[in-house]
Amino acid sequence: MDKRRVVTDIMTIALVAAMVGVAELLGEKEIIFPEITALAIGAWIAPQQVWRTNRLRIVLMIAIFAVLGVCLVRYLPLTLYLQVIIAFAIVSVGFLLSGTTFAPVISAMVLPVLLGTTSWVYPLAATAMALIIVIGQWFLERLGLYPHGEFTPLPLPDQAKWWSLLKRIIIVAVIAALALGLDSRFCIAPPLLVAFTEFSSPQCPGRKHPLKAILLITGCALAGSLCRLLFSVTWGLPLTIAAILATAIIIYAKRTLKMYLPPAGAIGILAMLIPPGELWWYPVEILVGCTLLVLAALLFFREPKNR
Repeated sequence: MDKRRVVTDIMTIALVAAMVGVAELLGEKEIIFPEITALAIGAWIAPQQVWRTNRLRIVLMIAIFAVLGVCLVRYLPLTLYLQVIIAFAIVSVGFLLSGTTFAPVISAMVLPVLLGTTSWVYPLAATAMALIIVIGQWFLERLGLYPHGEFTPLPLPDQAKWWSLLKRIIIVAVIAALALGLDSRFCIAPPLLVAFTEFSSPQCPGRKHPLKAILLITGCALAGSLCRLLFSVTWGLPLTIAAILATAIIIYAKRTLKMYLPPAGAIGILAMLIPPGELWWYPVEILVGCTLLVLAALLFFREPKNR
């Protein structure tokens, strides 16, 4: 186990460093795909893969919905609020029909919408990062450092699943209206929407420790913000240094709390993309948004009493 921890930690930090380093070198911030940290946590670091999916679906879902997110920004000139709701609705339907529990795909589509990304570099980079994740997982399996899991697609969604989807869209629409109306867009940061989707399942392990989940996600946001503010903004060091240190802190926090919540990792790396002037306020927005979304998941999505 110690060997596996060392290997997966190094792989994760190296991947983040390479991603941010290439983005800095080429001057293309769209190469930075925050969800890559979430994928590394869920597919490399966690004791076993946290999602019910296979490698092909991971890559295809990221690729398809990243492209759709950019297309929505480029070709559907609506208000940011409407774009976010449409993006969340489309990717949520795709997620429900995918036969998987691979919720990070939600971030792949909503992120370019929230950040106004129109470059095709983003879907290319996101797909490449997803491909590296699945190759890395295969490599770990070959070394005997990761358990091989069989994938059986989930059954087609029933009426209850569609009703849950509608409730999620309505809740996100309400919270997004408040967040964007108060100019606090990161209250609905894409990784928070991923966490909300995961928590809306009564079987989600994180529902047993909601306070720990909120603290972990907020702590990762704080780590990302402070690392960037201190090392990149204040000291003028490369953004890659800030990303490496933030990733190391995120991994340490997850291992210490023994809570492998992938969206928390993405929240930390998202701090590398936001405008410097918003960094101080970012952890507060994440705390508020995370609290509202987790509470909504706990209140409105419960196991039926007759089960």
